[in-house]
Amino acid sequence: MDDEAIFDSVRRTHRIAVADTAWRSFGAGSEIISRVAQNVLRYLDSPARIVASPDVPSPVSSALERRFYPGVDDIVNTVIDMVRGKAVPVRTGHQDKPIDEEFHGPF
Repeated sequence: MDDEAIFDSVRRTHRIAVADTAWRSFGAGSEIISRVAQNVLRYLDSPARIVASPDVPSPVSSALERRFYPGVDDIVNTVIDMVRGKAVPVRTGHQDKPIDEEFHGPF
């Protein structure tokens, strides 16, 4: 991981948002935010934010998967919230989570 590139970005923008499809806890996104907090916290103008999957078991149902994994709308709303304050939810209409409609789980 290129820590210095991340730290330079925080120094320039005074913000950090990390998008990760892994669980919120113990993932790469959490590690990035931890390193930022340890090294360049004084540069942040707003809290570091992570857009990640919730800390619960991953669903196998395609209907639940659509809501479980973070997508474009989640990322956009997080960044808007960081820049402007509480954001009105934005729907981009972008389907970034292709789900196989024929798959009905392993059971």
